[in-house]
Amino acid sequence: MLKNTRLSVKLAASFLAMAVILLILGVLGIRGELSMRDHLVAMSQESLPAIVQLNRLNYERAQIRSQTYETKGLTTWGPRTRELLEQVLRQRVASWTIVEDALARLETLPQSVSEQAVFSALKTDYASWREHYAELDRLTRGMLDAQDQDTYSALLAQFAQRVDESFLVSDRVGVLIESLVALRNTSSGDRLTQALKEGDVMVMLYGIGMAMGLALAAILGFLITHSTLRQLGGEPARVVAIVNQLAEGDLTTRIQLRPGDETSLMASMARMVESMRRVLRDVSNASSQVSAAAVELSATSEETNQQVRVEQSETDQVATAMNEMTATVEEVARHAAAAARAAQDTDRETEAGGQVVAQTISAIDLLAQEVESASQVIARLSEDSTEIGAVLDVIRGVAEQTNLLALNAAIEAARAGEQGRGFAVVAAEVRTLASRTQSSIQDIQEKIERVQNGSAGAVAVMAKGQAMARESVAQAQRAGESLQAISAAITSINDMNRQIASAAEEQTAVAEEINRNIHTISTTVDQTAAGAAHIASASDELARLASMLQERVARFRL
Repeated sequence: MLKNTRLSVKLAASFLAMAVILLILGVLGIRGELSMRDHLVAMSQESLPAIVQLNRLNYERAQIRSQTYETKGLTTWGPRTRELLEQVLRQRVASWTIVEDALARLETLPQSVSEQAVFSALKTDYASWREHYAELDRLTRGMLDAQDQDTYSALLAQFAQRVDESFLVSDRVGVLIESLVALRNTSSGDRLTQALKEGDVMVMLYGIGMAMGLALAAILGFLITHSTLRQLGGEPARVVAIVNQLAEGDLTTRIQLRPGDETSLMASMARMVESMRRVLRDVSNASSQVSAAAVELSATSEETNQQVRVEQSETDQVATAMNEMTATVEEVARHAAAAARAAQDTDRETEAGGQVVAQTISAIDLLAQEVESASQVIARLSEDSTEIGAVLDVIRGVAEQTNLLALNAAIEAARAGEQGRGFAVVAAEVRTLASRTQSSIQDIQEKIERVQNGSAGAVAVMAKGQAMARESVAQAQRAGESLQAISAAITSINDMNRQIASAAEEQTAVAEEINRNIHTISTTVDQTAAGAAHIASASDELARLASMLQERVARFRL
């Protein structure tokens, strides 16, 4: 049965048997370790923490009892006593906090039935204990607030009476704590004993498994060694010697086989040597042909590589030119955009100037109308002064007639003598008035003439100003028309700038697309160059390998 079984199967079966034994031992060991671990974990996470909390609880109980003794011994009222009482109260609060924390932690830990019963009794006595100490704390605070020795002594006496009762409850709590500690110690001892028993069992199982493994290893080793030698076809040293000769390239080695040996390693090696002789003869012929083809391929690859380098250089020049053209087009686009913005600003300023010119035309029209109105007023003033001159002529004639009449009256008065003296005086006064009237009329006449002359000059100036205003209106209108023409030209320039910018953007996009295509071509050329270089390198490597192959084949002695 073992003769027809493969070596790998035999080895696998042997290793599998050993692995099964190791697996069984490992499973048993892991199971025992887990059981011991459970016991240790239970001790470390249940029993030990519970004992620690119980010891904390018992320690704080002793501390509270010591604080009570200390308070009972403070018989003298005074500042020092007050300080000690305050310290006791602070310590008492801290102790109760620790006690409550310990009880809370104990309640979270797993407990047996007996431990639960004792713990319930402990909580009941703890409640009674706190009630007694609540009264003691009240008396302590009263002693702290006492104002004289008598009050303090009375409260201290009540405190002493309550102390004995509280100590009885405290003792019960201590007994219950010690009972819980004893139960936890017993539980830990039981777990430790169980763990030791399981450890002894594991030691015995390990011993049995090791003995079985050694016996099985010895039996399988003998069987596999005998079967392996049969499959090798001889001793391993002889096989190694033949393999070393073959490794040195000596295919002339003759392999001696045992009678009837056709399936061993030695028989297979004999067939392999014969096959290798045939293959190496074919390889030697093929390597010569490959070497010649590799030389031709290397030359062709070198020519291709040179052409690719030329194309790569030209492509780089085109790419550089396209980059420069792209930069130029982008610069034109930026200038066109800037010119468009400047044209828009100029258009806005021209529109504002047109509005100013329109306002100026309106103002000049109003000024011309006012000048024309002033000219009309001055003309009427000239006409009125002319009429006043005519009236003055009439008044001057009347004054001359009056003067003549006064002269005649004076002559007649002189003829009358004394009787005409009074009339002569009146005639003289009339002549004086007539003379003064003529003088005033002369002054008025001169002033009217000056007014007339000024009115004529003003009329001429007003006419000239009116003509200039009309000319200004005409020039302002021509300026408005020029501004409108400028605005239209700027609008046309703006449209052309937009077209230029749009065309520049399109050219930029086209240039970028061309640049990308050139970059792609350049990348392709680079890849082609790299491929050509790789082919050349591969050709050289192929020639080298063909030469090496010929050298290696030449090492074999056929």
